[in-house]
Amino acid sequence: MILEFWMALGSGILLAGALVAELLYLWRRRAVWQVLAPVTEIAAGIVLAIALALSIARHGAWQPDSLQHICWGLALAALVVHLAFTWLLRVRAATLAVDPLALALALVGAFAPLPASAPVDCTQTGAITTLTWGLLLLGIGASALAGGSAVMLAVRSVLDRFDPALQVPERQSLKLSLAQATTLALVGLGAGLTLAVWWAWRATGSLLASDARQGWLAIVWLLIAMSSLAWRLEKQASDWAAGLVLLASVTGLVSLLWLPWVG
Repeated sequence: MILEFWMALGSGILLAGALVAELLYLWRRRAVWQVLAPVTEIAAGIVLAIALALSIARHGAWQPDSLQHICWGLALAALVVHLAFTWLLRVRAATLAVDPLALALALVGAFAPLPASAPVDCTQTGAITTLTWGLLLLGIGASALAGGSAVMLAVRSVLDRFDPALQVPERQSLKLSLAQATTLALVGLGAGLTLAVWWAWRATGSLLASDARQGWLAIVWLLIAMSSLAWRLEKQASDWAAGLVLLASVTGLVSLLWLPWVG
């Protein structure tokens, strides 16, 4: 436990460094900051992945009820999607949103209490559970990236008025990141929910999964589907699409991190 704690803190420090480098690049467009930010994010992701692997090994398996596992898995998913988009699309549109989110999740997971011992049913065992939650977290991570792109679209004009010299991402790059991340979130969440329903049917004979969070994630999937349709049906509906995916990302984060631990 001590080793994972310090590794998560180290990952948080690296993410803070990446955020500082990205902010410096906004004011002074120098190659050193442009290179340092993604390299630091990669290092933070590797450290966080090791911490998560050690925690899973210590507990014997992935635990859906562990806030630590959910936080670190979600932070890792958001970082992986963000870095993949940086490499494949050459777009770092939502860095200023993804890095603070991953930093907060890493710290919350580091200080999260261990889950209370509870009976585990047959729908929460084996590799199927790990794969299901991997897909669900990938979908929420992608929706967080899309939501970050939507926020950057909203504040871009404000930043331009504040200082025209700022190296703010172009609107076209932000829209590309938003649209592609929305599609990935739709596929990831849809695959995870389908697998959860299939496994619940095989294990219990019911189409209802044992985890109530998956019901909330189904609502998130519907919001993301509406956003994706808005992109495709009318070009002038980009504001609606951005607003819907932002609402979906917030709902997904709340359903995973807050709702299960209230009441």
